[in-house]
Amino acid sequence: MAVERSNWLSTLAKIPRSITVEPVLFLFMFCQFSEYALVMFLIRRKVCLNYLPLSICSNSSIRLDNTTENSIESQTSTYIFYLNLSFIIPSVCASIILGNLSDKLGRKVVMILPCIGAGIKNVIFLINAYLIDKPVPYMYIGSAISGFFGNYPTLLMAVFSYISDISHGDTRSSRIGILESMTFIGGSMANFISGRWLDTAGFLPPFWANVIIYFCLILYIIFVITESYHPTDPNDNQQVDTPDQNRCSTFFSMRNFQASYKVIIKPRVGHLRIHLILLVAIFFLNVIIFNAFNNIIYVYLKHPPLSLTPTSIGDIVALKLCLNGIAAIIVMPILSKILHFNDTSLIMIGVLSSTASWLYIGFIRSPSIVFIGSIIDGLTGMAIPSCRAMLSKIVNQDELGKMFGFISATEVLTSLLASAIANGIYSATVRTAITTVFITMASLTIIPLALTSIIHVDRRRQRSGSFYVHINDDHIAANGVNS
Repeated sequence: MAVERSNWLSTLAKIPRSITVEPVLFLFMFCQFSEYALVMFLIRRKVCLNYLPLSICSNSSIRLDNTTENSIESQTSTYIFYLNLSFIIPSVCASIILGNLSDKLGRKVVMILPCIGAGIKNVIFLINAYLIDKPVPYMYIGSAISGFFGNYPTLLMAVFSYISDISHGDTRSSRIGILESMTFIGGSMANFISGRWLDTAGFLPPFWANVIIYFCLILYIIFVITESYHPTDPNDNQQVDTPDQNRCSTFFSMRNFQASYKVIIKPRVGHLRIHLILLVAIFFLNVIIFNAFNNIIYVYLKHPPLSLTPTSIGDIVALKLCLNGIAAIIVMPILSKILHFNDTSLIMIGVLSSTASWLYIGFIRSPSIVFIGSIIDGLTGMAIPSCRAMLSKIVNQDELGKMFGFISATEVLTSLLASAIANGIYSATVRTAITTVFITMASLTIIPLALTSIIHVDRRRQRSGSFYVHINDDHIAANGVNS
């Protein structure tokens, strides 16, 4: 008994030493999710001032006439779309370029840049909140600057590359699951806090808090985190260190984009190239399904017959994200380490959880049981981190930045695509068949489920699970390439 207690205490004592980039992702995503609500309400306030005085626009209890309300909502939606567009275009390019750069300079410098850009963005949003009567397009400046610094796609690439550098095949799935849970937990806390804070304190304190958090993250990355990757390829070192080289042209070279693309399609041992391509497709579809849910759940739950309040909707979304985080941080390690479930099984469980939640929430008509949908959706949090884990085990260590940069760019583009698909279907059918979007998205989950099953069966037949480690080019040359 004493020995067991000693082992338990020893394991507990090691936890603080194993914490590396988890606080970075948690705090960064907390700020990102809080910004979503703050920016949406700030833009709505600015649009409202075109029609009504500040005393009415700042009082959420006053009900506006339908014509004015519809005009405000329509303009707000348009401004939000262009704000997202001003961020997405530069951030996609930045994530691929900086992903390639992280394989040459290391992970820390690339991790710092998104925090700098996000801090500048929040300062500009803070100024716009103070100058409430200024036009909305001034906010695009902050969004674009943040995009050029990479924002969350680049940060995701950097932290997942970092955790892949310091973990091995037997622990990587659980470490990536824990890291992924920081997004869910940060998002759930932000959804729970931001609305209440906005109601009591207004726009300025939350934006100031975000600026301070980003500054603290920069200090944490510089002084606490140890660099995980030191390039040893002489060609890479030459490319970085040669003084006569045109750094700017190298930084923006198309070779950065080609390098990320080639990582996905290059020949690999056995069926690993096919597995890698299928996993990218599975990841792509899972992100669409996840983001589509987040895009329509607010308007759907506010629509009759459910007619939930914004606070109730925020709590339901917070519960969903919290359970997604628990699935990634607790359920995944239990299933993989104790019950010996492999990554493909975890992906399929997550996808089935998503299928069930889409169908449940789409057909319920009682507000009192909506929260059960969040519980059903809980295991969805295992699908995306399991995909990341499998992807990281296929590529070489010097390809992690390029691969995660490509994945991060894909993640941003799919979020825009998910918004277009979900909102398009919902808007077209809300008056006639409101459940259409839920049936459509539930049906879409069949595709990643089928693709994952193909990999699962092939791995069992080929016994290729042992190949899911970093495989270098010498090993490929020695063993041959099949696909």
